[in-house]
Amino acid sequence: TDHIHMLIFKQLMQPFGYEITEEFYKERITGKHNPEIFRHLLPSTYTHEEIIAFGEMKEEKFREYVTSEKCMQPLLGLLELLSEIKNNNLKVAIVTNACRKNAEFMVSTMEIERFFPVVIIGDECVRGKPRPTKNVRHQGMNDFATQNKLLDLILFSSSLIITKTGNFNYVARISHKSRI
Repeated sequence: TDHIHMLIFKQLMQPFGYEITEEFYKERITGKHNPEIFRHLLPSTYTHEEIIAFGEMKEEKFREYVTSEKCMQPLLGLLELLSEIKNNNLKVAIVTNACRKNAEFMVSTMEIERFFPVVIIGDECVRGKPRPTKNVRHQGMNDFATQNKLLDLILFSSSLIITKTGNFNYVARISHKSRI
């Protein structure tokens, strides 16, 4: 979803004099939570409450865009893969830096909620991605992890930062341009 978020950031930050390039987005936005992002981008006259409200408005614009453009579809083969995982009783979870409203919206929009009994939200963890083992432990999901190390797993991530910093045995980086 980075390409959609970047588009929304471009629209919202242009009036403040920012040109949101891919490099700017990667350096100053990716992997961070809205309060941290907007605390640095919005004028210093904005209160904490205004920064939070601005972030919520940004996420609402994201959901509106996805709904109007109908651009949130499961990748080709994902539903079959998830069915196979479920049929084999493998553990599965979503770990995301998305806010809960966006995570639930995306899972619902793609009609995949039945596959994910656990959704771990970065904002609700002591530390967000790229440290999913920390997220898992903080959410009490110790059966996903053993002694500071995740069990063998397959990680599908749209985030390059995760695939570069994670400690995983199997990684597949997926983007909106990927073909599986």
